[in-house]
Amino acid sequence: MGKDIIRYTPNNPARDRNVRNCLLFTASWLLLLSGCGTMPQIVITKDVLTSEEHARLGLIYESKGETENAISEYRKAIEKDKNYATAYFNLGNIYLKNGQYDKAENYYLSAVEKSPSNGIFYNNLAWLYIYGKNDMDAAERYANDAIKADPAKAYIYLDTLGVIYTYRKDFKKAEDILKDALNHTPPPDDNNDSQPLIHIYMHMADIYNKTGDTEKLKDVTEKLLKLIQTH
Repeated sequence: MGKDIIRYTPNNPARDRNVRNCLLFTASWLLLLSGCGTMPQIVITKDVLTSEEHARLGLIYESKGETENAISEYRKAIEKDKNYATAYFNLGNIYLKNGQYDKAENYYLSAVEKSPSNGIFYNNLAWLYIYGKNDMDAAERYANDAIKADPAKAYIYLDTLGVIYTYRKDFKKAEDILKDALNHTPPPDDNNDSQPLIHIYMHMADIYNKTGDTEKLKDVTEKLLKLIQTH
């Protein structure tokens, strides 16, 4: 036979109706694709907060006791800036309070690695080894590192050392260190917090309570109560 031809038979109502419906469907679809119809739009949002802003949000959540939200914000801060030491430090604080000492240690060590000049980071590592791991040698090492890194706040880290020697039951040395801390602590005023002094007096009271020195215990307790009442 010759070449195939497409036959069209006019005046076929059923066929014409099917063709018309098909054309209407196709036209409607084309209109949708061209934007003339209503198409759902996928909106991709971008995290516009900085690492510092995420960390501040974390602190707010922490103050409200919303620990999981705080952890989420600190992790977002790290996602924004892998070198943002404060976020690692704040996570370490949370895990220390929760008794998750291995996690706390990892985050504190990361904070120290990112910011080796921050004495507070070493100091909290020392407290982790005092309370969480009962390793006074490591605690002393990190407390001394804190003094070297931040000598301006040595009174805070000397207080930590005093506690370490109290745990070792070397009460004389602990007392001498705490007296040194006391002598270097700035007096509380509008610019200086009273908490360092309060902590030192509390730790001295602990020594005198353990050694049975009632006279010194009475003296330091009176100073502590006066400080609390006036500040």
